[in-house]
Amino acid sequence: MIPLDIDYSFLDQFPTYVFTELMRKWQSTSINLESNGLFSKENVEKTKSILHSLSSNRMSHLQKLAGTLALTDIWWQVYQLSNPISLSKIRLRPQEIDISKYLPEDASKITGKFTLIDLCEHALLLVIDFSSRTRSLRECYRYIYLPSINKILQEKKPLASALLEDELLPYLSSTPEKFSSKPIRARLIKKLAISPDDPQHRLNISLLKIRISLETSGIEGLQHIIIEGDNVIRGVETLEQRHEISLKFMDSGPWVGVGTTDFHIEIRKGIKIHQLETDTFMRLNTVLNWY
Repeated sequence: MIPLDIDYSFLDQFPTYVFTELMRKWQSTSINLESNGLFSKENVEKTKSILHSLSSNRMSHLQKLAGTLALTDIWWQVYQLSNPISLSKIRLRPQEIDISKYLPEDASKITGKFTLIDLCEHALLLVIDFSSRTRSLRECYRYIYLPSINKILQEKKPLASALLEDELLPYLSSTPEKFSSKPIRARLIKKLAISPDDPQHRLNISLLKIRISLETSGIEGLQHIIIEGDNVIRGVETLEQRHEISLKFMDSGPWVGVGTTDFHIEIRKGIKIHQLETDTFMRLNTVLNWY
């Protein structure tokens, strides 16, 4: 049993889906948690009860896995996949890969291990680990595959693009040479910011970033204007209607960044995911399917 006063902070961003599947495997029983975070008010007591029942070895396994799943402070680049193969075939991927061609000739013994983790039914995490006794040679390359829209999110790191093209794509697609980069464009930012205001597609915009260009706006001394709030688009509209204040800076330049409670999208940077939950990936799939 683990101590009652253990620090659970390492599980703050741990996906609920991954946790429930792991507990089902370890305890041979189904566990029902709401898909809104392990320590949400609906889940916190049940989560702590489950954790208290785990052995120290399994808690150590959770801590290690939490490191791999630390995905929320990363800018991801988007790629489009053509002619994907079935998920059942993808799951037959060999566990070890030859990574010698990516290493200097004098590198110590190092192996490459490939793993798959279902983040939820809408997203699959692909991980390539460089394993070595030499700490400096250890590295982890992570990719998020969104099978319903055939897109891959790549963590921007040295060798990441080469590993994606040479090692992952041949196992994900029957025509791996046809994959393409999908950089974030201003039109996607605009569409997300003014997404349909209905229950199925409503997205509350909590951040809007506007680029100020001297050439087009005539404004000196400013590069960006950032607006933050619970719902900035509605807030701006309400301010203009009730107080007759015209926020002309909303049209003073292109909208280059937009954020919700689930994710942040910005030109030249990519996508940053805030929550690794099922609803987040459902909404992300919808947005990325727009282009």
